[in-house]
Amino acid sequence: MNYVKSVKSLFFGIENLVLFFLFVFVPLLFSGSLLSVYELPKLMYVSLISAILCGFLLFKKTELKISVLIAALAFFALSYLNLSSSIIPFRSFAGDAIQNDSILALISYLGLVFYFAHSGKLEKTNKSLKFLIFGAVLLGTLTIIHGTLLYFEIIDLSYDGRATATIGQPNLLGGILASVIPIIYGLLKSSKFKSKWNLISLAILFTGVFITGSRGAIIGIAIFAYLEAFSFIRNKKIRISWIVVPFLLFALLVLTPPIDTEKLDLPYNVERFLSFKDRNGLYDKRFDLWGVGIRAFKDRPIFGYGNANFQNVYPMYLDPMNDKKEVLFLEVESSHNQIVDILVETGLIGLLAMSAFFVYVFFIVDSKDFYLSKYIKFAILITFVKGMFEFYSVINYVYAAFFIGSLLAFSNGTIKKALISKLFVLFMIFPLLLSALMFSQIGYSEKFEKASMLEGDFRKSLKLQEEAIKYNPFKQSLFSKYIALLYWSGDIEKMKEKIDIKYAGFDDFKTNFYLGMYYLKKADDRSIESLSKAVSLNKRDPLSYHYLGVLYYARQNYDDSYANFEKTIKLDARNFSDDYVYMADMQIKKGDIQKASELIQKAAPSVNKDAVEERINKYGLFL
Repeated sequence: MNYVKSVKSLFFGIENLVLFFLFVFVPLLFSGSLLSVYELPKLMYVSLISAILCGFLLFKKTELKISVLIAALAFFALSYLNLSSSIIPFRSFAGDAIQNDSILALISYLGLVFYFAHSGKLEKTNKSLKFLIFGAVLLGTLTIIHGTLLYFEIIDLSYDGRATATIGQPNLLGGILASVIPIIYGLLKSSKFKSKWNLISLAILFTGVFITGSRGAIIGIAIFAYLEAFSFIRNKKIRISWIVVPFLLFALLVLTPPIDTEKLDLPYNVERFLSFKDRNGLYDKRFDLWGVGIRAFKDRPIFGYGNANFQNVYPMYLDPMNDKKEVLFLEVESSHNQIVDILVETGLIGLLAMSAFFVYVFFIVDSKDFYLSKYIKFAILITFVKGMFEFYSVINYVYAAFFIGSLLAFSNGTIKKALISKLFVLFMIFPLLLSALMFSQIGYSEKFEKASMLEGDFRKSLKLQEEAIKYNPFKQSLFSKYIALLYWSGDIEKMKEKIDIKYAGFDDFKTNFYLGMYYLKKADDRSIESLSKAVSLNKRDPLSYHYLGVLYYARQNYDDSYANFEKTIKLDARNFSDDYVYMADMQIKKGDIQKASELIQKAAPSVNKDAVEERINKYGLFL
């Protein structure tokens, strides 16, 4: 009997340690300096933790909840559809550098949802909830300390001028702190606002969110506060006024003139909150990202382009003639809006599936007997609202998995046969362990890739790239760098050989660009076809437009040549000044000497410019 108790105590202790890592160590790590590195090391932790926690369910008398089984099966069915329609299937499956929204990564979060849905209904003494609160309050405390030191100029370490807990990305940190506020408030309310610990915790989280300057987190808290206040009002007439007030405030925000924050000399965080009205009116770069995403969605509205593929789709749908320059050259992994991401990457099928799941969790799962269920729903709402303005990171999914799993713990209907439950748990563990092993191999690949990028010798760099590809032969950007190195080292035949082997798997911008350059060197007409494919996949590369313009010019297809040169100079007039000369020459051929004269003035001094100017002057004598 003592032996059994000792084993149970050991497992209980290990489980607590794993939960501590998940809710305390992981948030500290993820809000810190490692955020600037790939998501890979973080996902390795979460994948392993998820597998271990699912494993603990094998030693408990767990009855499999039918709703969780259906959700998991639906997830895998949708994943299959997503992979089969993806423009880059391996990126959708595992990500390029293992991004957070790859299907393989999402399995880890699904495992966490499964664990929390089957680890018992939440109570005041629930260990997971305690660890979550402790981790968030610790982060909030560190944020306040750092913010204070920064304010008094004792330290100058910051992220774009904003304080963070451990010098990381403040928007993500703000989302962590904000999502826990409804939980703390619910606990405080249950104690009739007499708990000093919860009151202090709430104050720490509020202060921490404000210091991070996360506008998405602030909006999420504001919506929560509004809905909570609204629930207290019983008089219907007053309720109507409470519905009207937000619309009036929004109208005020839109219709009032812009604010010049530089003249007001406001604190940095206050300026951030007013930035939507700062000088340019109601505007933010995110709006442009969303616009590009909607363009892409309209082309493939049903299934989308595949998970984790927004970063590939974004340059395909830019408009070099009309989009702002600062937007054209943004490097983005997401649209900073999870609805747009879902529409682009999974289409209407994905949006409907997600909507149906949240409707089930919010309105059908019976959790009325638990006093915190309402505030867990608010926590999900804040996490969702914050995701409407910012990109997601691993820790956001970890918190969302906890909130969703906590609600699913109340779902009715279970499969009582122990064998079926155990088989399902084992089924969940297998892909999680697979993902952990895969992440490890890809991590080893990254070592060689980074060494190659730092190497100054072409030959050594190529060898390191080849080693990296051995460990991760499916990484698109890795292969792109490799063929670029081959091209610039002058080994174009080997480059062509590698492209021929990998073309079907990596039919991307760089592969097509360098294939076009190969054909260009060989004076092969297929160069136009390859470069045209390249610009269809990346509409912000001036070099591709330039070479297409030159090729069309040589073939006397002046309309297409002129159109491509126009895009080149819109993207980079400084480095492609000679394209003005080509355009001026074509205007001379059309007989528009005035337009030719305007264009040639914009070109940098060169022999070609002098020759075209001389022709313009000659024509001018006859006019």
